Amino acid sequence: MRGSRGWLRSPRAWVAVLVAGAVVLSGLIARDMFFPPTASNAASRTYTVQQGTVRIQVSGTGNVVPSTQVGVAPKTAGTLSEVDVHVGDHVLAGQLLAKIDTTTLQTALDQASANLQTAQANLQTAQTPLTADQVTQLQHAVENAQTSYNDAVTSASATNAADAAAVSADNAALAAANLAFANDQAALAANVQYQTDKRQLVFDQGQLTIAQAQFNTDGCATAPLPFTGTCLTDFNAVKAAQATVNADAARLPLDQAAAAPTNATDQAAASTASAKLTADQAKQSADGVAGQKAINAASSQLTSARDQLNVQSTSKPNQVASAQAAVATAQAAVSAAQNNLDGATLRAPANGVISAINGQVGEAISATTGITSEAPGTSAPQPSSSSTGSSSGSGASSAFMVLSSDSAYEVIAPFAETDAAKLAANQTASMTFDALTGLNVPAHLLALAATASTISSVVNYYATFTLDRIDARLKSGMTANATVTVQQQTGVTVVSNQALHRAGGLTTVTLLKSDGSQRTVPVQTGLVGDTTTEVVSGLSPGEKVVLPALSGASSGTTRGIRGTGGGGGGIIAGGPGG
Repeated sequence: MRGSRGWLRSPRAWVAVLVAGAVVLSGLIARDMFFPPTASNAASRTYTVQQGTVRIQVSGTGNVVPSTQVGVAPKTAGTLSEVDVHVGDHVLAGQLLAKIDTTTLQTALDQASANLQTAQANLQTAQTPLTADQVTQLQHAVENAQTSYNDAVTSASATNAADAAAVSADNAALAAANLAFANDQAALAANVQYQTDKRQLVFDQGQLTIAQAQFNTDGCATAPLPFTGTCLTDFNAVKAAQATVNADAARLPLDQAAAAPTNATDQAAASTASAKLTADQAKQSADGVAGQKAINAASSQLTSARDQLNVQSTSKPNQVASAQAAVATAQAAVSAAQNNLDGATLRAPANGVISAINGQVGEAISATTGITSEAPGTSAPQPSSSSTGSSSGSGASSAFMVLSSDSAYEVIAPFAETDAAKLAANQTASMTFDALTGLNVPAHLLALAATASTISSVVNYYATFTLDRIDARLKSGMTANATVTVQQQTGVTVVSNQALHRAGGLTTVTLLKSDGSQRTVPVQTGLVGDTTTEVVSGLSPGEKVVLPALSGASSGTTRGIRGTGGGGGGIIAGGPGG
């Protein structure tokens, strides 16, 4: 006993036990897969393989909407004076719907008509030349302007000539004065005594500078008074040098007067002549500018008078064209005012039913028609998105009135993005309606929205469906359930998805033979639908395959392959066998 217990405590012993258990379990699994129990061992559900159709379908819930919906309103803002229809009324194209007060609109039309009459009168004036008396009066104005221009030119010419003569005389006087002064300078340059005294003055000024430098070098500039010693000597030297310079300077005017007696007078005369020349030149410039301004003003008056004569005495094409354009503008204003007045009467643009009225008599309304958010691929209104789902409302409800078609309907439904990815135009669909039990209307997909709409925080895409037939019981806003066939194979061998088993990449079914025995056979599958699968090879129509036991039955675990389609379930082509 002790030996046995020791052996069980060995790790190698436990590994051997586990390996043996795995081998037994694998054998049991292989037996169930390749040698399933026969009919005699367990009651089996079966499915008869048949020729049929495999479908993949997706579904969505939306609303019935009118095929067209438009917002209508007056062409101009105003106060409602009458409303002639009610919500729910069926109207015909051109039928009276409402009117607004026309007092302001009539006043605008009257004003536009008056402006048109004025523009037409101006056109008549542009097209008709002046009378002979009016032309003569304009000619006299030209002659007077010409005389004024001639006078301005003559006056400016005379003033300019006088100024030029004065400037010329000034130039001559200045030249003479400059010559006399130059002669005086030459005489001084040639006088020996004047030049000698002038050089002596320069020399003595140099000696004075030296004496002052010495005085400063010896620190005498800050020495206390009275000076003594060296500073007294330096001070006396500076004083003597200054006296010599003063004497030299006093001799120069005497030498100048002796050598050139008129030097000062000639210099003063030259300065006076230069100043007079400058003043006369300034006057000549100012008179020239003033004269030219007077000539320009007279010329402008002459040109204006000539233009008046030409413009008013001759019918000018450009004036006529401008007047004609003004008439056209005034006529357009009259037409616009008339249209606004006519637009005060609101009429139905098409046949349909009044689905909304936003206003009562006495209220002010704007000239907006609202904006209808169109569903994909159609003029039907797209349901508005919200956090709670979709509704049948649209942007056109902001208009004064909303007119909807009541003879044709479409279904607008949102689809989750995974299902929307499978949708394409012209796919077939079937429609059921919560309010109409038993009604199933065939339809086809018209268009899918290119952009997403978020509904209850989920990304969806709106799809538009055209109903292939119309039922008189359908009404706008009803809840519609769309089941769309996104892919199918017809005329193929079909087997129930529940009958298929997959293991290790191999798909098999359990075939029920005529003698009641079962045999596992491999099959090659094609399109996998929502409830059935296409069998390419391995089975033939009429053969029976075994289905998994129902939940709670005594047989093994269900191993059927589920369909890969979206929500909504598919249409089963053929039911299971008995």
